[in-house]
Amino acid sequence: MRLVKFWVIAALLPLYACNADDNTVATEPAPDVSTPQAQAPQAETAPTTEAQTEDVVEAGEEVTTETGSQSEIVLAQAGGAPEVSSRFVAGKDFELVKPAQPTSAGPGEVEVLEFFMYTCPHCFNFEPHIGNYAADKPAYVKFTRVPVLFNQVATLHARAYYTAEILGVLDTTHLPMFEEIHINRNMLSTEGEIEDFFASLGVDREDFRKTFKSFAVESKMKKGATTAQRLKITSVPFVAINGKYKTSGSMTQSYEKVIEVIEDLTAMEHNNP
Repeated sequence: MRLVKFWVIAALLPLYACNADDNTVATEPAPDVSTPQAQAPQAETAPTTEAQTEDVVEAGEEVTTETGSQSEIVLAQAGGAPEVSSRFVAGKDFELVKPAQPTSAGPGEVEVLEFFMYTCPHCFNFEPHIGNYAADKPAYVKFTRVPVLFNQVATLHARAYYTAEILGVLDTTHLPMFEEIHINRNMLSTEGEIEDFFASLGVDREDFRKTFKSFAVESKMKKGATTAQRLKITSVPFVAINGKYKTSGSMTQSYEKVIEVIEDLTAMEHNNP
């Protein structure tokens, strides 16, 4: 009977989305199916965090990005859709970003951004695939995760992500946070619950408190929100390649193919700067 129930869930899951207003997770962990639908419509109103008070910068303007204590200016690429010579199909396996958007990639680098939300079961299923890619990616790829701010809990979790990043403990907290939500059914929906969870993983409570609402975290949240707005990210998980292309499991119909598309487009960008 349980096997039948699993296959019913597996059949229905592709029809559903990580809704922007839904702070809950699926009744069971979402099975890793071959045709995932990763849709999560973005809320119509901007999240309440201060990170989103800045207007979206128009394409072609200068964008300041932080690199340690320094700032660098990265210019948007002018013009319309980039020329594509890929073995995958534009409009099917990936979509063009029009106009191309700024990146924080340095000379010779190709930027890959993964937009995700901890409460999204599709992001949980995608994590092993994108995690393996990040571990084995070419040296010229600059890979960055960007937590979206679709709702109040997602905004809180984004703050937790950047706190872990600043404290240098992402390797300790990132996957366990997914597992705590989707396997242990602990939503981590308050700052206190997140602090307790981080402490259980060995993170100093005082360090956590000093960082969680720090200017550094606020700055990262603002940058992430602006990037998501520029790229019109309305669902997760979604991947953007070098400010020019976007792809997702709902487009490719498998997470394995998402990785193949990423590899193809990043190689193309690297070979044709």
